[in-house]
Amino acid sequence: MDAHIELDPQVASQLAALAAARGVTVQQLLKEFVEQSSTIAPKSPLPTQDEFKADMREFAEGTENLKSPYAGDSTREDICFDHD
Repeated sequence: MDAHIELDPQVASQLAALAAARGVTVQQLLKEFVEQSSTIAPKSPLPTQDEFKADMREFAEGTENLKSPYAGDSTREDICFDHD
């Protein structure tokens, strides 16, 4: 199957230069690109708010008894002592 794609002349020139630098034809360069691109996993959609909350509950499971060094008594000056 022959297909023709219109490209901006600058893009066509860049493709030709890249193909020449690799010692392949533009067609081979594009074929390699398509083959490599098809192995990239598609970006998964963001979870819903309920899915996110369930993930966070699962992540936090078993951490109820962990001790935190923060006692809730830090002042603004304690936290921001080195900048303002």
